[in-house]
Order: sequence, then structure tokens, then C-alpha cells
Amino acid sequence: MAREKLIDRLAKEHNVWIKMAKSLGCGSDEQANELVQQMYLKLCILGKNKYDAVIVNDQVNKMYVYNTIKNLFLDGFHLPSPKNHVEIMGTELVSYDEDLEEIFEQKESNFDNLINEIESIVTNWYWYDKKMWEIYFHKNMSMREISDQTKISLKSIFDTLSYAKKEVKKRTENLYKKYKDSK
Repeated sequence: MAREKLIDRLAKEHNVWIKMAKSLGCGSDEQANELVQQMYLKLCILGKNKYDAVIVNDQVNKMYVYNTIKNLFLDGFHLPSPKNHVEIMGTELVSYDEDLEEIFEQKESNFDNLINEIESIVTNWYWYDKKMWEIYFHKNMSMREISDQTKISLKSIFDTLSYAKKEVKKRTENLYKKYKDSK
């Protein structure tokens, strides 16, 4: 017998999931329903191969579903979404969208400056230090993976990257602060 689709199994107990969402603090039916819809997405579309975790002994694992709903709720679902407010300043109407765009551009510019400075610092390093930095940060490999693949001692890699991080931190402290302070 073919397995029933996960979404169909979950949808049969939709009212149970709504009650769970409300028990977490969803104020309205609409908000609870939205949270449950997010749970369906997480389990059925985004979470590949979740069938065996959700369906155990031909029953829906309610604890698994509850934990998924709870985690979605705790991840900020319950927070109100920001509104597009308009303030009156003098005689002008100022939209937050314009302000947000300007703030975003400033933050992005500060970030680009920080990255450019880091790249400028790294460019002046000895080739070995540059290569370790590139492998660790750009190829996203762990120190252990680098050590295993290159046969370079883990201590040597650790020492090189520790020194490199300290050097970058020391030389970009002001730019990093400027980036963090931009809202």
C-alpha cells in the first residue's frame, strides 16, 4: 500500500495543531492558523524526508509536531510584523520605507568598506597565511578538514589562523564598530 502524503496526514488533525498554536500564545485564530501553515511548510516542503520522523507506527507523532510549532513560535513568529508607518515632521510626510532604504544602503556601504579593508590586509600577508585564510573563510572548511586534506599539523593551522584573526580584528576595529553602529 502506498504511503499517504505527509501533508494529508497532518491536515487531518488541523484543529489539534490550531489548539497547540493557541496554547503557545497565538492571540487570534488567524495567527494560530498562520503558525500552523508555517509548520506545514517546514515539515512538508522545507524538511525533506521528515515522513519517518512525523509518522511513527502509522500515527502522527504529536510531540514532534508540537515541538516544530513551538520552535517556529519561539523563533519570532509571535512578534508583530513591522508596519509601514508614516510620520508627520513639520509639513512633510516621511515614509519609513525611504528611511529604511537609506539605512540599509549605509549599512551595506559600511559592510563593503569592512570587507575591502580585510581583503587589503590579507593581500599583504605571506602566501601561506593568505592561503590558510582563503581556505578557512572562503571555502568554509574547518581547521580539522584543512589539516586532513593538506597534511599540515592542526596546531600550525590553528596558530596561523589565530594570529590572522587577531591581526584583522586589531586593524579593522574602527570599521567594524562603524558597521555595527549603523542601524
